[in-house]
Amino acid sequence: MVVPPRRIAWLAGGAAAVLAVGILIQQQTATTGKTISDTEPPVVRKTSGPADSRPGKPTRQLGAPAIQNLPDLPSPIEPPHAPGSPENQDWITQRISELDDLAWYDDPESLGKILTELRNPLLEIRAAALSATRAFGSRDAIPYLAAISRETKDPLEQKAIADLIEHLNLPTVLEQFNGDFD
Repeated sequence: MVVPPRRIAWLAGGAAAVLAVGILIQQQTATTGKTISDTEPPVVRKTSGPADSRPGKPTRQLGAPAIQNLPDLPSPIEPPHAPGSPENQDWITQRISELDDLAWYDDPESLGKILTELRNPLLEIRAAALSATRAFGSRDAIPYLAAISRETKDPLEQKAIADLIEHLNLPTVLEQFNGDFD
């Protein structure tokens, strides 16, 4: 019997989804010490972002405190080199890498540094800051993103910010999973 390649891909995707849910359940029971058979209702914890663990990077902590006074964030870091110079391009690459690294932490200071760069005059840095904000996954960024969206004149950038706000408003897998048992 020959199985069509589409069906194999579909089955593999389903198996991966089942495996991912099983891992999430195992992680949740390992951290709470409770099993699904316990008689008390499940505890729904609201998090500021996805509760995942990425190898080689610091792990996220659940429930980091919210950022206060978002409009009072410092000015973005200006490039120290002349535009178009090789040093400037190296600095941009380094700054993008720093923003990517900040996205792995779950603390208000890191999110503040990322959000600050959404006002950077360089498009590459702003795009990296949007990407880092998405990776950070904190709903605490939504008011700040809305303010940035109102300020920007570029319709493509407004659309990217609106898409990011919509993405951050989506329920996480754990919220979705826990909501089914309420």
